[in-house]
Amino acid sequence: MRRKVILSLLVLALAAVLPACQFAKVGARCSASQGSARNDSHVLFCVKGRWKASLTIGQAADFIVGTWPGSVAGLAPEYTATAGGAFPSLVVAVKTRSGQPAANTDVTFTATSGPGFAGPQSFSVRSNAIGTVYTWDTGASAMPAVRMGSGVGDVKVNITAGPLRDPVASFVLHVNGGTPTSLEAVTGRDQRITAGEAFQPWTFDVRDSIGNPVIASSIEVDGGALSGVSFSQSGGTITVTAGPQYAARQQQSLVVRATVAPKLGSAKTVLGYTTWTVVPGPPDDIDIDGDAQTAPVNTRFSGSLVVDVIDEYGNSVTGVDVTFTPIPAVSGASGTTTPNFNFNPFKAVFVDANNVSGEWTVRAEVAGLSTYDFTLTNF
Repeated sequence: MRRKVILSLLVLALAAVLPACQFAKVGARCSASQGSARNDSHVLFCVKGRWKASLTIGQAADFIVGTWPGSVAGLAPEYTATAGGAFPSLVVAVKTRSGQPAANTDVTFTATSGPGFAGPQSFSVRSNAIGTVYTWDTGASAMPAVRMGSGVGDVKVNITAGPLRDPVASFVLHVNGGTPTSLEAVTGRDQRITAGEAFQPWTFDVRDSIGNPVIASSIEVDGGALSGVSFSQSGGTITVTAGPQYAARQQQSLVVRATVAPKLGSAKTVLGYTTWTVVPGPPDDIDIDGDAQTAPVNTRFSGSLVVDVIDEYGNSVTGVDVTFTPIPAVSGASGTTTPNFNFNPFKAVFVDANNVSGEWTVRAEVAGLSTYDFTLTNF
């Protein structure tokens, strides 16, 4: 079937070159003004007043087809472009099927897949006298103002030239985002967890001015006191992860810096940030300070009794009530306690000895936890 189509095109091509294309008989009289003719098998030319067979139809067709474009030299299989930006500057040489330069030929570039071009999906450029095509306006050869579409992805471009519709070459344009203008936290913003838990992954999207994803050439992540931080990149999305956090932290920032370094021009860096907080877990135990003190009778002990309620990872838990209860000795040695707020968020009391010498106890008690007895001595 394909052979029949090609043969039909060859006949059409021959007819285009021989516009009169009248049928004639070899040896019949003719005049030079009649141009060329044909019979069933040959092309005829008028020689000395008689029709003479020169080339067979097939030979003439081969000659004509040999002048048609058949290949493109200097074309790479892949190029890059920027979404919304200009079509890349290419220099290619169009050859005829016989290997000669295809001079002064209209060469058409057609986007057949992906985001394509902005506007019409094909454009034509005329080759110069030596068959070279420039995809920018050289002055000598005009180039339409072709821009890429607004999306990103791969665009297949076919090149056609001459009368045949089949491509003589094709290539792929990898269309990327433009200059980055924003880096936004998409998931995981402003997380708050309890000590011992892990944060959900944070994702940040790098975008250009028209919303296309942009692939960063370098990435920096500053999580402050966040431990076990790592990151990965997939296209224009940066994912930040961290392991379980055991230390309670008040609100801190997670900052991501993404830099894009183009082949031409200056690098551009954009910042994205969010916050994270680790709160203590439930009360699990207490730490104490001020045990085993001595003081003269009727005076204040030099150190306060301090209780720090902690979770299982040693983080101070605030807002927990602590009860301090003096327990007198059999001898009557004892004292009194007064709240000391200078140790916030810990719970603390001043202790004053009574007028009896001896060892006695102050019991610290936290609901749901074991008690602790401070041993004090009046002398």
